[in-house]
Amino acid sequence: MTVRVRFPPSPTGVLHVGSGRTVLYNWLFARHHGGVLVFRVDDTDLERSREEFLEDIVEGLRWLGIDWDEGIEVGGPHGPYRQSQRLSRYQEVAARLVASGWAYYDFSSPEDLEALRAEAAAEGRSPVYDGRFRLPATEAAGRVAAGEQARDGEEAAVTSLAPAPAGTASARSVARRSRTSLVNAAWIRSARIAVQR
Repeated sequence: MTVRVRFPPSPTGVLHVGSGRTVLYNWLFARHHGGVLVFRVDDTDLERSREEFLEDIVEGLRWLGIDWDEGIEVGGPHGPYRQSQRLSRYQEVAARLVASGWAYYDFSSPEDLEALRAEAAAEGRSPVYDGRFRLPATEAAGRVAAGEQARDGEEAAVTSLAPAPAGTASARSVARRSRTSLVNAAWIRSARIAVQR
């Protein structure tokens, strides 16, 4: 078995000292075990990602003396290494999840979710998404086919119904709404994902 570790920064700012520490540990671990360091870029936040930030990150890694075996600038067998170039793959997989019933289109808006958070806070509970905005599959499919978008102008997010890891305190979790497009939500961390047991 070959050790494979990755460094996946988001090019939304200059190289952070914590990111430098993380990539250093991964690099040391890979080198110690004769493994591979993969440098990929999580550039799916299309509003904030900038090429000059990626250039700064690359320059910072070189200044630290860190080289990588796969990824940005060096290529490799598992590319592309820019996540924004994988969106069609994410859309394909998310569409399969919807078709198989393991995910659904979610038309709730940020305002809906904020009201859910406020309700939970008023009741002294942790805010968890309870699926209250989930539509029957035929209705959701009709809305998607008609080109309907969420109230904030984004396309509908895909919400995953994958089993939650054993021992988790909450059966469902909500991450912030993605400003990217439709069905990349199942794999992009900035997308809203609700997981249920």
